[in-house]
Amino acid sequence: GASEAVGKIRLLEADRVEAGKETFAQIFLEKPVCAFIRDRFILRMPSPANTVAGGVILETSPLRLRRNDSVILERLTTRWQALESPEELILSLLSDSPLLPKSLEVLSHMAGLQNSETQAALDELKNRSSIIQQSESFIVSVKGFKQACDIVLQSIQQLHREQPLRFAFSCAEIVTQLKQNTPLVQEALIRLVDEEKIVCRENAYRWTNAPNLDPKLIALAETLETILRQERFHTSSLRELAEHLRKPVNAIDSALRVLVESGKVKRLADGVFLHDEHVQWAKNQLVDALRREGSFETHLFKNIIGSSRKY
Repeated sequence: GASEAVGKIRLLEADRVEAGKETFAQIFLEKPVCAFIRDRFILRMPSPANTVAGGVILETSPLRLRRNDSVILERLTTRWQALESPEELILSLLSDSPLLPKSLEVLSHMAGLQNSETQAALDELKNRSSIIQQSESFIVSVKGFKQACDIVLQSIQQLHREQPLRFAFSCAEIVTQLKQNTPLVQEALIRLVDEEKIVCRENAYRWTNAPNLDPKLIALAETLETILRQERFHTSSLRELAEHLRKPVNAIDSALRVLVESGKVKRLADGVFLHDEHVQWAKNQLVDALRREGSFETHLFKNIIGSSRKY
């Protein structure tokens, strides 16, 4: 049923509105009311009691919207035009937060539709190739997914600008940069790799057009790679490498990070680095030994690869 509440109205695209004209406005009520998108309302002056306007609810967000903001006004216009079509309304709702997939239940609640009505609209949108629905809890629009991919790519580009000595960045670092952790981030990374806009090595991501690293850093990384290849399973520590090459520890650490992020070196533990060639060889030796023996004590593995207990 209907309810009444006292509130204030804030016009979003003008200082005043003439009789018979339409405009977007935000209403702040003194008490909560049950309201959904598409619900209609009327505005009355408390004294004298006159009806001054009527309208329809487009959003129920408590956030204060900026006045005369072209992005906000465009979003509200799209929402207003979509009200009569469940399919267009759902697309409008999905575009509000492209990095956050929505569920069937959430979309039904936001749109004021029954689940069956929402599912019918989703089926029609799938037929149009307008949405991606992996499950009832993972629904995004195709347009929104493209926006999400653009946002993730921009975050990787920003990381390269902020940290020019880094070769690539982990998913966790990208999520931190985005300040949002959603399943869509991983899906966007996969798509960006497929589109060759980024490359992935050892779960670290690099923009394909990232600036080249400092030549001195590259030269140091190549020197370290040669040393690690020669040392096999008795590699030097970070400090030992710094002393041997007469370089600062932080320079050695930066160069090793480049090798790790480019997939040439594996970091097994703090201060323990092995060349990827030797790690892969050791894996093959382990598989062969298990096939021959069936099982053996862990400490015996060091004898198989000619290493020490430390490694």
